[in-house]
Amino acid sequence: MAHRIDLNAIPATDRQQLVDLMLDYLTDEVIAQHMNIVHSGVDFFTGHRVYLGAMETWLAANGAAQFVPLPEWVPSNPIPAEFDVVKAPRPALQNLNPNMPPPPQFAFPSVCSTLTLQELSDAVNPWHGSVHVTIGGAMGNLMDAPAAPIFWCWHAYLDDIYFDWESCRNAGQGDHEEPDKGEAGYEQRKREYEERSRYWSEQHVDEHTTFEDLAKDYDRMRQLTYAH
Repeated sequence: MAHRIDLNAIPATDRQQLVDLMLDYLTDEVIAQHMNIVHSGVDFFTGHRVYLGAMETWLAANGAAQFVPLPEWVPSNPIPAEFDVVKAPRPALQNLNPNMPPPPQFAFPSVCSTLTLQELSDAVNPWHGSVHVTIGGAMGNLMDAPAAPIFWCWHAYLDDIYFDWESCRNAGQGDHEEPDKGEAGYEQRKREYEERSRYWSEQHVDEHTTFEDLAKDYDRMRQLTYAH
């Protein structure tokens, strides 16, 4: 699938130009808007897409259309030196090489096997939280994370996962609803579907939730993710 440009693949001079622009954009008001995003379910993807889109609109309006769509950062790669920065007065990043490759079920076309956007969010969110916590500093705090320019490129990568899932659906690939009674292995998939739904219905993600809360469920959700 067509994806955003890899942040680590663009020249260092371009990365520096981009990060300087991003820091200009990152006012306290913009950073605080992150807390308005519901960090669970469908809203996890749709809310962050709108949030990213506002920055991309600003970049395009300020003579930086070459950075739209925003480059993505994949956490199997180190954070580039130019992005080792946080809008003051928030804490510095602690770990520039989290070494957390994307789980294979989020790659295309495997992501087509994910039933619904709700389920995709449920599966991605713990890994997402683990990456934040592993980087630490401002990135380890829900309120401060957007003050780090790498936050935006990280969420650009997550948006590509969402884009791939949408592409599967638009092309008629994959099964995006509750398992159908007529399909092979229905009973097993139905049990898994209900277990995942029940598990996440018991979770409460709100303004008091931390990335640690999301990360602690990483192994649990890996066990509940379909291995198709």
